[in-house]
Amino acid sequence: MTNYEVEQRFWRGKAGHSLNVRSTGDKLFSCYTCILQRLADDRIVGNVTRYSVSTSKHQSVCGVRGADILVDGIARGTQDLTKYAERMTMSEVGSHGNM
Repeated sequence: MTNYEVEQRFWRGKAGHSLNVRSTGDKLFSCYTCILQRLADDRIVGNVTRYSVSTSKHQSVCGVRGADILVDGIARGTQDLTKYAERMTMSEVGSHGNM
């Protein structure tokens, strides 16, 4: 399976894997780091942290920047983005309250 096929399987909620990209259906990994995650409410969290050239390509091709919630500064090897998304959502709520 190609990286592109795995990324497309993620968007359809299906599992798949290639050499460096893996989908569990609700998470997409590049080189063991979660770069996209579907939350229980169907919002998508995109990890925009810069790692390697190959991970940057995976992030670009799969559309990480089009996610509902973007997180940055995530450690390499992170398997779950939920706590980062919750933190970001709370800070967004706080900033909107100040408008």
